Amino acid sequence: MPYTAAAPKEYDAYVPDGPEFRQHTISNGPYQITSYRPGMSYVLTRNPVWRRETDPLRERHVEKIQITLGQDSPATVQQQLEQGTADLAWDQPVPTAAIPRLRARRDERFAVHRAPSSSPYLVFNTRSPNNRGALGRREVRQALQYAVDRAALVKIVGGPEVAEPLHTVIPPGSFGYAAANRYPTRGEAGDPARCRRLLAAAGYPDGLALKFPYRTNSVHKLIAESIRQNLAACGVRAELIPDTGGDFYGKTISTPERTEAGQWDIAAPGWTPDWYGNNGRTVVQPLFDGRVYGPNSTNYGGYDNPRVNALIDAALTAPDAARAAGFWQRAEDLIMRDAAIVPLLNRAHTAYRSARVRGAVFLPTAAGYDYTRLWLAD
Repeated sequence: MPYTAAAPKEYDAYVPDGPEFRQHTISNGPYQITSYRPGMSYVLTRNPVWRRETDPLRERHVEKIQITLGQDSPATVQQQLEQGTADLAWDQPVPTAAIPRLRARRDERFAVHRAPSSSPYLVFNTRSPNNRGALGRREVRQALQYAVDRAALVKIVGGPEVAEPLHTVIPPGSFGYAAANRYPTRGEAGDPARCRRLLAAAGYPDGLALKFPYRTNSVHKLIAESIRQNLAACGVRAELIPDTGGDFYGKTISTPERTEAGQWDIAAPGWTPDWYGNNGRTVVQPLFDGRVYGPNSTNYGGYDNPRVNALIDAALTAPDAARAAGFWQRAEDLIMRDAAIVPLLNRAHTAYRSARVRGAVFLPTAAGYDYTRLWLAD
């Protein structure tokens, strides 16, 4: 599972996640942060008080890990990896244009790792006052389900070997998943004519004007531009807002004041379950339980359906996994009837490492390699 730890009492001296706090982090793992330059870099070195015998799950091999921030171009990162001036990409996939070349030459440093996820999905701000509160209406959200050309998105991220269209809240490989497509379109290409008709029937014949913040790294800009074009075909004007500060998750879409003020209307986050197997609670509960909406909630759009909340409780208290799965599926059906989100892609993770990297073990829940197990060799 991803890392977590009790907060030490020393943190009480700082504003949570403030500038001073970030300069005084404390580690209980094999590495510690010894240098942090906001927006530029992290340097991790060996934690002198860590002991292997008290932490059997992790290892420690390299002397130092340097993370350089601000590399928003996958092509630039790929060039550094192939030239050997960097060893791993922190959050950049292999650029789509490079995949055929790497596959053709059977480069063993290139890999496509399966990591069932909803990456990305389109979330609606159901609490936005914009457009006379349009996104708070189910009929409007249902209309917009028909806007997206998923086939184009599959091409953007690397083709059918890398991603497949997704139509469910719970991705394949997760507990409670059941194949379904409530809003089908021919060839996964969207149906703008139907979208327009449904918007008109919902009282919006002249379309909508939506604010659409997007992440600037990886292929997220291309995905946002594709969706903007899809919406335009439906008569919906989407204003793209680049999130250049890296606050997309931490502030832009997770701050209730911004959400309820209508500073954003739609966004395209991604979600990977915290574990696989009996994991319905790692998708439905954090993303759609209306009772958890608030600061830092991952129910970004403020969706709240008491019937869904009741099904979440039933699943969490079910006497066995099979019955829990039934409740998760029923919750999913209601969420998609409400059109709370537009599932887009179940996407694999493309990764490339330098020739020096050894011991690369992929963690699907982290969508990356386990840095504690890596070592380097010439």
